[in-house]
Amino acid sequence: MLLGALHMSIAHPEDPRCHCVEKGKTDADSGPYLRLAEQSQQSDTPVVSLELKAPETLFLESPLALEVILRRNDTDPRSCIFYWPPNIAARFVLLRHTSHGLERVEVAERRSEAPDVLYVGDWRQYLFELQPHESSRYLELLHSYRRVLRPGERYELLWPGAKTCIWDWGDIQDHLDMELRRRESCISIVGGSNISFTVEEGERTFPSPEPSPPSEPLSRVYVCTLSTQVLLPFFFGC
Repeated sequence: MLLGALHMSIAHPEDPRCHCVEKGKTDADSGPYLRLAEQSQQSDTPVVSLELKAPETLFLESPLALEVILRRNDTDPRSCIFYWPPNIAARFVLLRHTSHGLERVEVAERRSEAPDVLYVGDWRQYLFELQPHESSRYLELLHSYRRVLRPGERYELLWPGAKTCIWDWGDIQDHLDMELRRRESCISIVGGSNISFTVEEGERTFPSPEPSPPSEPLSRVYVCTLSTQVLLPFFFGC
């Protein structure tokens, strides 16, 4: 669970317009951009995977965002907490579909580096907490991508993989007013998850809801108590 939530007008993840590709299901052209494979996961750490979801079409005059899902895949019964940096979009690899294959597009995103020590206070900044087989999701904004995306083009966004070395077993509440330090054994969130989308001009529009039928007048309900019995007559006097 990450403290803080972001709500915006994008298609719901269960909407058929949304698209998700699980880790490992990558195009052959995107393979060279992967930094971490399955073999990089260490046996004494929690196993966490990342998935991406987004609408099939992104509109340049609407908020650009995608859904990031972090999922715990190991069977250790303990909770775990770990540092997850802000602006994770800076770690994505953006590729454009061309007649010659995928072409990388450089995005000027400022990348946040993990601290060596993280104090766990009431704000619980940038900390996720996951139980075994639990997942947590949030919306990641793509602020800087607007400058490089071209209408009518199709793109692929790839998670190349990354490590987080600030983590511990237990929950956030157990670590309040404590310091988390970098560990030698890091959680490796392997690369491979990717999404494909087309970019268009304008704003995303949603169909207007169907008008509701005229509401029926409500009948009054009287409650009468006779000794131990409660009567609920409709249109009857007591």
